[in-house]
Amino acid sequence: MAAEVPGERLGRVFQQRLNALVDRSARQGAPVSNAEMARWMTEHGFPITPPALSMLRNRPGARPALRTIEGLAAFFEVDPAVLLSDQDVRPALAELHADPAAEAVAARAAGLSPGSLAAVRALLDQLRANEGLAPVSG
Repeated sequence: MAAEVPGERLGRVFQQRLNALVDRSARQGAPVSNAEMARWMTEHGFPITPPALSMLRNRPGARPALRTIEGLAAFFEVDPAVLLSDQDVRPALAELHADPAAEAVAARAAGLSPGSLAAVRALLDQLRANEGLAPVSG
């Protein structure tokens, strides 16, 4: 059996996780494009081009910079560990869209400005506190 190239396993994990997040966004509405992700990331201090995102999503062995991982995590509103974890994150991803009512709220939030999203998060945090639910990190 040939030895695995260092970083190859983690690269595959990253690629699978990134594509799972893109797939999840497609289930919440129109599929997100590499151009949309690149535009948002660049506007928020994580410069990247659509071809670079395409390479990360499709080319085996692609290795993203930490800043790119941070930007993608910010774009999808997940912990960066979701993109790198060897542990099975399918239950966590499934939980994000298992509740149709919660998914409907997420779909309505898609495309809002960062300021509007912050207001929505603050409102949801207050509603959770009013109902005695634990705070959500992230």
